[in-house]
Amino acid sequence: MVKNRNGEIDLFRFLFAIIILLGHTYHTFGMKNVMPRSGICTEYFFLVTGCLMAKKAATLSRNLTDEEIAHNTWQYIMRKIKTFLPYYVMSFILMILYVLIIQKFTLIQLIKELLQSIPLLTLSFTGWGIRGKLCLWGSWFLSAMIIACFILYPILLKNYHISTKIIFPLLGMWLVQYNYKNYSMITAIMDNKTILAGGLIRAISEIAIGSSIYELSLRIKSLVHGKSLSYLLVGVKYLSYIVAILYAIRFHNSMTDIDYLLWLIVAVTLSFSGVGFVVKESSLTTCCGKISLPIYIFHMLLVSSTYQML
Repeated sequence: MVKNRNGEIDLFRFLFAIIILLGHTYHTFGMKNVMPRSGICTEYFFLVTGCLMAKKAATLSRNLTDEEIAHNTWQYIMRKIKTFLPYYVMSFILMILYVLIIQKFTLIQLIKELLQSIPLLTLSFTGWGIRGKLCLWGSWFLSAMIIACFILYPILLKNYHISTKIIFPLLGMWLVQYNYKNYSMITAIMDNKTILAGGLIRAISEIAIGSSIYELSLRIKSLVHGKSLSYLLVGVKYLSYIVAILYAIRFHNSMTDIDYLLWLIVAVTLSFSGVGFVVKESSLTTCCGKISLPIYIFHMLLVSSTYQML
C-alpha cells in the first residue's frame, strides 16, 4: 500500500469523478437538465493539485539555486505526465479504433482527423478552439493543469511563504473573479478570442488557491487543540462537502459558483488539516484515489461511444 496518502481526499476524488461521469452521461443522452453543473466538480481536483504541489514544495530546501529550481520543476512536471500519459495514450488508441470500426472511417478520413487533432493534443485549451472526431474532451483539464503547475511550481520553490501567504491567494481570487465576471461562471473552458482561455485561467487560479489552503491547513493543525473545537471543525468540514455536492447535482439553485468554491475551499482545507476525525488511508481509499484518474480520462470516450452504438 502506498504510504502518506490522504484517505479522505482519495475518497472524495472518486466521488467527484463519478459525479462528473454521471453528469456527462445525462448530457450526452439529451437529459441536459439532470446534473447540469457536474463539471464544476473539476474545481476539487484543481484545489487538491495545488495542495499537493505546496506539500511537495514545502519538503524541499528553501535555498535552491535557479538551476535547481528549474531541474526540480521539470522533474515534478514529468512525474505528473508519466502518471496520466499511459491512460491518455490508451484512450486515444481506443478512440481511433472506435472511429474505424464503429463510425467506419476510411484511412484518408482517419489521417485527416489525426492531422486536425495535433493542435488540440498539444495546445489543448490554452486558447485554441479546435474540434474534431478524435477530440478527447478530458484533455483540457490535463493540459491546463500541467501549464498551471509549470507557472506556479517554480514560484513556490523560489519563495514558498510569500507565494502561499500573499501572492497565490490574491492571484487566485482575482482570476476567479475575472472568469466569473467575463463568463458569468467560474467553469469557463474555451475562449477563441484570446490565447489565455478560461480553462487555463481556471487552472491557474484554483491551483494557486489550493497551494495557499495547504499552508492554511498546517496553521489550523498547529493551532487547534481540544476535542470540542475539533469536533466542530469536523462538522463544518462534512457540511461543506455536502453543500458543495448538492450544488453540483443542482439541489441548491440559490447559490453561485463563487459560493460553491468557497464551501469547497473550506472542505479541502479541513481535510488536509487532519483535525478531528479523518478517513484513514487504506487499500480501499488508495484504490478509489487511483481509479479516479482513469475514470476521468476514459469517461467521455465510453459515454460518447455507447451513445453512438445505441
